[in-house]
Amino acid sequence: MRNARCLKPTPSLATHGFELMSYKGSAVKDTAMGETSKHERVQTYYKEVEQLLMQQTGADAAFSFVHAMRVPKRDRVKAEAGYASYWHTDQSHNSWSARLHELLELGSWEEVGPPGLDEVAAKRAARAQRYAVVTAWRYLGPADACRESHLAIVDPASVDASDVIDFSLIARSLEGGNYRLRAPAPGAASKHACYYYPDMLRNEVLCFTVYDSKPNSEMKAKFATMPAPSCFHGAFSDPSASEDEPPRESVDVRCLLVWD
Repeated sequence: MRNARCLKPTPSLATHGFELMSYKGSAVKDTAMGETSKHERVQTYYKEVEQLLMQQTGADAAFSFVHAMRVPKRDRVKAEAGYASYWHTDQSHNSWSARLHELLELGSWEEVGPPGLDEVAAKRAARAQRYAVVTAWRYLGPADACRESHLAIVDPASVDASDVIDFSLIARSLEGGNYRLRAPAPGAASKHACYYYPDMLRNEVLCFTVYDSKPNSEMKAKFATMPAPSCFHGAFSDPSASEDEPPRESVDVRCLLVWD
């Protein structure tokens, strides 16, 4: 596991598929993640994430459409998710984002599109020169910095085509998918370069590519061995954290970006 804060040049969505951004909003209560369950607070936070991503990427529009609040499995309630401690992507070449034009032609978007994303936004993306899906992950507390458990990103340039396992996912009679990362052979060292940002603060947001319809040449080279441009990521416990370090709470928001 490598320290992404030491990378030069600094990683960006355009060059590496992931980027650490500064967040100046205040929509999510710092130490009580349950507050995000309030509809008005969620919508306010969505808007702040949209503004952040448009400012950082130059996108003409952004549409936040789903989020997950994450706590340790032993503490979570129905509306919350645990940590995903395995290498995976959130979408694949079979997902709605890669098949946007096809799915819009099928008929009712409510039946074939992802929950939370309305048809107007989907059609705007389909007409655009480029669109992308990005996840914005933020540490919420309860400690002053994230030390007990982190989110790490795999450098896509270190992934070979043979490392990618294609998973099919069926929801509402519609096929989608994601990718898993094949483990190295027994006794072999992993060749994958995995990065994380130690001591993430509440005013920092880790953003990473879920899908990009038209990546630039540098991103194309990074994701050259992938069936679709989507970052592998996963959670891991920090062995250097003190025994009394509280388990982390975090929230991630998925957002559709559009360049008209």
